[in-house]
Amino acid sequence: SLLISILKQLGYNVLEAESSQQAINIIQANPEPVHLLLTSTVLSVVATAEMTDIISILRPGIKIVYLSGHPRAHLIETGAIGQSDFVLQRPYNSEATALIVRAALTSKSNGSSS
Repeated sequence: SLLISILKQLGYNVLEAESSQQAINIIQANPEPVHLLLTSTVLSVVATAEMTDIISILRPGIKIVYLSGHPRAHLIETGAIGQSDFVLQRPYNSEATALIVRAALTSKSNGSSS
């Protein structure tokens, strides 16, 4: 995908999951440090909040960035994200991706309101 290509061009190692359950399985199986979770605000099988809660328990301190095509204000109004959550909006580009990923990684907060 475009986002994975951008992240790799920026020098990040990427673990890709097709579903929230697969993301949890990858986190459980991978002994390497995982610093950042990028996740859609719309997932099936395990709700986004449940998945981020589980992964935050498995990897305390992991940073979370939500991916969405909706405006940030709409996501906050609907309760999909909290005020302090990091959001990368579609369409993706290198500059915005670099900025949001760096902000999340250097933040004292994990970026998850849950």
